[in-house]
Amino acid sequence: MEKCEITVRGYHLDQHGHVNNTRYMEFLEEGRYVFLDKHAGQMEAWNDRGITLFVVKITINYRSPSFLGEVLEIRSGIIRAGARSGVIHQDVFRRGTGDLIIDADVTFVVFDTRLGKALPVEGALRAELLAMAEPGCE
Repeated sequence: MEKCEITVRGYHLDQHGHVNNTRYMEFLEEGRYVFLDKHAGQMEAWNDRGITLFVVKITINYRSPSFLGEVLEIRSGIIRAGARSGVIHQDVFRRGTGDLIIDADVTFVVFDTRLGKALPVEGALRAELLAMAEPGCE
């Protein structure tokens, strides 16, 4: 899993003094960008072919609140590649404690921007996606 860190700032907080649940969507997005940056060569090759990943569903489990000044570690990786979609799993931990703050499964499709439709995940495309995935992903 690829890792990145975010420090909780004042503007992340809600009226209760902990991170607003909508901010976690931004944290997760940052984690996915860091993950995709690790695979920049593949993403550039797909971009040249008009291929991108589109998020179609996000399931988040809120486990524990986080507060001002805490450093959160976001871990992201592809855990599933089906025939029509895949899943990036993300965990957010409080650095130094191992406390799980949230976990999320982000379902995506591989989308052809030139054709305007999702592509089946098969052949070379499947192999390219699996090369980006966590060990054991099928």
